[in-house]
Amino acid sequence: MKFARGVNLPIAVKQHNEANASIPDSPPDPASVTTRVPPQIKNATAFNVASGEAIALGVRQDAFCHFFAPFSAGQYEVQLRLDWSDMDSENNPTLDADFIIPGTTRFDKGMNADPAHHTNRKFDVSAQRYLYDFEYKEVRLRLVVQLTVGREITGVANIA
Repeated sequence: MKFARGVNLPIAVKQHNEANASIPDSPPDPASVTTRVPPQIKNATAFNVASGEAIALGVRQDAFCHFFAPFSAGQYEVQLRLDWSDMDSENNPTLDADFIIPGTTRFDKGMNADPAHHTNRKFDVSAQRYLYDFEYKEVRLRLVVQLTVGREITGVANIA
């Protein structure tokens, strides 16, 4: 990467990395993050149907998504996220997959056309539940998402 002459290199690199970052250095404290996730969604957990593993989903500053931890698949690091800005016809978030070029923080935008990039929630008759079926190369995930929903109510009480 080249920067213009006279640029403060450490600051320019930091700004570039912040603008292009896809994987945070460390997960933020969810209570301290301002997101664009619907405010009534307090928490999201995914359950891997095959393994029974519970996967706590994180949030990021100013994002519309709940994020999974990245994992390797094929030639990429894959970042799955529940995208609350891309709802399906039944008003459920889309499971998006971003394909990160290993050793960088850049996405392979060409993968946006791959069917694995978007996965909608569907009812599985045999399992009798709604699932996200993600499949790319050797990775197949059948995920059930559980949301913790809460609403704030303002009220007045008379205590006698």
